Amino acid sequence: MGTTLGSGTFYLITSLIVLGIVFYLAYTNFNNRFISILLTGIAGGAIGNIIDRIRIGKVADFLDFDIPDINFLGLRLERWWTFNIADAAITVGVIMLLVYMLLHRGQEQAET
Repeated sequence: MGTTLGSGTFYLITSLIVLGIVFYLAYTNFNNRFISILLTGIAGGAIGNIIDRIRIGKVADFLDFDIPDINFLGLRLERWWTFNIADAAITVGVIMLLVYMLLHRGQEQAET
């Protein structure tokens, strides 16, 4: 399904800008192998989505999991979200990068 916050052109341009930022961050953090690997995963996912946007005009979501209905504290979930491998690479890379940054910040403050 995906989001519809703007046109396909908007998403393509935004993706290219973000990809440029990720490449810049990868270049400036070249000496940190862990960050480089995470940024490479994010960039790879972004490139996969950009290829889909150019090729078919939208990102193809192809992993669709049917789960049992979940009713918890007023939240009703009937289906798991549909996504693709590129989305997974971006999501895992961003979450791991955020965790690394939080842990690393704590280490820097402890050393100071």
